[in-house]
Amino acid sequence: LEDNSSDIVILTETWLKPDIEDKELFPAHLCYNIFRHDRPSRRGGGVLIAIKKNIFSFNICLANHVLEFLCICISTSSSKVILGVCYRPPDCASSFHTELCSVLLNIKNRFPKADML
Repeated sequence: LEDNSSDIVILTETWLKPDIEDKELFPAHLCYNIFRHDRPSRRGGGVLIAIKKNIFSFNICLANHVLEFLCICISTSSSKVILGVCYRPPDCASSFHTELCSVLLNIKNRFPKADML
């Protein structure tokens, strides 16, 4: 990351647990805001978005979903962009696609003028 100075980093299958601190992943001098959704029980999985602190962004809270999914909003004076990341485990339930579509539709309804990535 220090060599290419990325503004946004998106990771899947992070294998992170809550006891691993953000500063262990991204040193403070790199100036990232870290958004994570760690897998709570089994090993593996998890998603992360790191975005430079000079880019205004915030986590979009998603209630009652079982997906390994994380979504943030990047906001400028003239527009909003929704950026999401999802990990689909190989043993996921058959309802995965339905649940994902439901979450995405919910986000689109909450931010109707935002572009989604």
